[in-house]
Amino acid sequence: MDPLSITASAIAILGACRTIISVLSTVISEVNADDGAVLIALKTDIETLTADLDIVAKRCQQAGNFAGLYRIDDSLLRQISLENKRCHTTIFELRAALERAIGNNRLDENRLARRFIIIIVRLLKSPDVDVEALQKRIASHQQRLHFYMTLVSE
Repeated sequence: MDPLSITASAIAILGACRTIISVLSTVISEVNADDGAVLIALKTDIETLTADLDIVAKRCQQAGNFAGLYRIDDSLLRQISLENKRCHTTIFELRAALERAIGNNRLDENRLARRFIIIIVRLLKSPDVDVEALQKRIASHQQRLHFYMTLVSE
């Protein structure tokens, strides 16, 4: 996979991450402290992942430019691409669960109706969505991408 394809993939994941962060921010502002603590942790993990994805996109874009500062070895590009795919699966799985929970309504609307907030909280507390497992997967993606970017920087 070439650096520009990885950049495009990272940008798509970034958009989904930002949507989820926005939704979680809205939900957190409307729920009690017990429910909010779990959501704050999930939101923080996604924000950290978003920061690393942003770096991946920028570095890969620069590597795709012949005059760029970075050159990324093909084997490392394959690893970054693979991690991007895993990350895409995790983030879009979460987004799909949130979208299913609120039916045909748009997840990225500026204000979620109170009933949708309640539905999302119930979903994230239900056995249907293992928030702890999602958090572990998100943290794993973030750590790997961060490691790969330190290799690119050297």
